[in-house]
Amino acid sequence: MIKIMHNVNDNEHVLKIMGHAGKGKSDVCISVSALVTHLALNLPDEAFASLESGDTLISWHGCDWLWNPVEHTLKKLQESFPKEISYENGVQDII
Repeated sequence: MIKIMHNVNDNEHVLKIMGHAGKGKSDVCISVSALVTHLALNLPDEAFASLESGDTLISWHGCDWLWNPVEHTLKKLQESFPKEISYENGVQDII
C-alpha cells in the first residue's frame, strides 16, 4: 500500500509518501510518482525534496497554486484505489 501523509502549519507543507501499490498495480505507483515528481520539480529552490522509490519526503512553503491540484488528484486516486492508496491530511510529526 502507498501511504500518503500531508501536513500544513503556517503555510509550511510536509508531504511523506511510503510504500508501493502492490503486485500488478504499477499504474497506481506510476501515477503517484508522476504527480509527486511534478510537484518536486516545480517547487522553489529552497524547498526540500528526497524522492526515493517507496520513500519520499518533500517540504515547502506556500505554493498552493501548485499543491492544490496535486492534492486533489492524489485524493481522487485514493478514492479510485482505496486498497492501494491511503491518504491522511493533518498528520503531525511526519518526519
